[in-house]
Amino acid sequence: MSKFINVEVNTDVDVYVGDVLNQIDDDELRGEVIRRELSARVNLETTTVENYKPGEFRRTLCDTLSLGYQVSDDEILGRIKECL
Repeated sequence: MSKFINVEVNTDVDVYVGDVLNQIDDDELRGEVIRRELSARVNLETTTVENYKPGEFRRTLCDTLSLGYQVSDDEILGRIKECL
Protein backbone atom coordinates (compact mmCIF):
# COMPACT_ATOMS: atom_id res chain seq x y z
CA MET A 1 0.00 0.00 0.00
CA SER A 2 1.27 3.48 -0.90
CA LYS A 3 2.00 6.04 1.80
CA PHE A 4 1.07 8.96 -0.47
CA ILE A 5 -2.12 9.96 -2.21
CA ASN A 6 -2.64 12.37 -5.08
CA VAL A 7 -5.09 15.21 -4.44
CA GLU A 8 -6.15 17.63 -7.18
CA VAL A 9 -7.24 21.05 -5.97
CA ASN A 10 -8.85 23.91 -7.88
CA THR A 11 -8.75 27.14 -5.96
CA ASP A 12 -8.98 30.88 -6.48
CA VAL A 13 -6.55 33.23 -4.80
CA ASP A 14 -7.24 36.93 -4.33
CA VAL A 15 -4.21 39.04 -5.15
CA TYR A 16 -4.04 42.79 -4.67
CA VAL A 17 -3.54 44.58 -7.98
CA GLY A 18 -1.11 46.96 -6.29
CA ASP A 19 1.13 44.04 -5.32
CA VAL A 20 1.27 42.89 -8.94
CA LEU A 21 1.81 46.38 -10.36
CA ASN A 22 4.70 46.99 -7.96
CA GLN A 23 6.48 43.96 -9.40
CA ILE A 24 6.13 45.00 -13.07
CA ASP A 25 9.03 46.88 -14.64
CA ASP A 26 8.09 50.41 -15.83
CA ASP A 27 9.26 49.77 -19.40
CA GLU A 28 7.24 46.56 -19.54
CA LEU A 29 4.17 48.39 -18.24
CA ARG A 30 4.57 51.20 -20.80
CA GLY A 31 4.96 48.60 -23.54
CA GLU A 32 1.74 46.89 -22.46
CA VAL A 33 -0.14 50.21 -22.50
CA ILE A 34 1.13 50.87 -26.03
CA ARG A 35 0.36 47.29 -27.15
CA ARG A 36 -3.22 47.61 -25.94
CA GLU A 37 -3.46 51.09 -27.52
CA LEU A 38 -4.55 52.58 -24.19
CA SER A 39 -4.15 56.16 -23.11
CA ALA A 40 -2.07 56.95 -20.05
CA ARG A 41 -0.33 59.94 -18.55
CA VAL A 42 3.44 59.56 -18.43
CA ASN A 43 5.70 61.30 -15.95
CA LEU A 44 8.14 63.00 -18.32
CA GLU A 45 10.74 63.27 -15.55
CA THR A 46 11.25 59.50 -15.77
CA THR A 47 10.77 59.19 -19.53
CA THR A 48 13.76 59.44 -21.82
CA VAL A 49 13.43 60.33 -25.47
CA GLU A 50 15.84 57.58 -26.50
CA ASN A 51 13.40 54.86 -25.39
CA TYR A 52 10.75 55.81 -27.96
CA LYS A 53 10.34 55.40 -31.67
CA PRO A 54 9.34 58.73 -33.31
CA GLY A 55 5.64 57.85 -33.64
CA GLU A 56 5.39 56.56 -30.07
CA PHE A 57 7.01 59.67 -28.62
CA ARG A 58 4.71 61.89 -30.68
CA ARG A 59 1.72 60.04 -29.26
CA THR A 60 3.12 60.43 -25.73
CA LEU A 61 3.55 64.17 -26.28
CA CYS A 62 -0.02 64.49 -27.59
CA ASP A 63 -1.38 62.61 -24.56
CA THR A 64 0.69 64.65 -22.12
CA LEU A 65 -0.31 67.95 -23.72
CA SER A 66 -4.00 66.92 -24.04
CA LEU A 67 -3.90 67.22 -27.84
CA GLY A 68 -5.47 65.00 -30.45
CA TYR A 69 -3.27 62.76 -32.57
CA GLN A 70 -4.11 64.62 -35.79
CA VAL A 71 -2.38 67.89 -34.80
CA SER A 72 0.62 69.23 -36.69
CA ASP A 73 4.14 69.23 -35.34
CA ASP A 74 3.95 73.04 -35.14
CA GLU A 75 0.90 72.80 -32.84
CA ILE A 76 2.74 70.35 -30.58
CA LEU A 77 5.80 72.60 -30.43
CA GLY A 78 3.59 75.66 -29.82
CA ARG A 79 1.88 73.94 -26.87
CA ILE A 80 5.27 72.95 -25.43
CA LYS A 81 6.45 76.57 -25.70
CA GLU A 82 3.28 77.76 -23.95
CA CYS A 83 4.02 75.40 -21.07
CA LEU A 84 7.61 76.60 -20.60
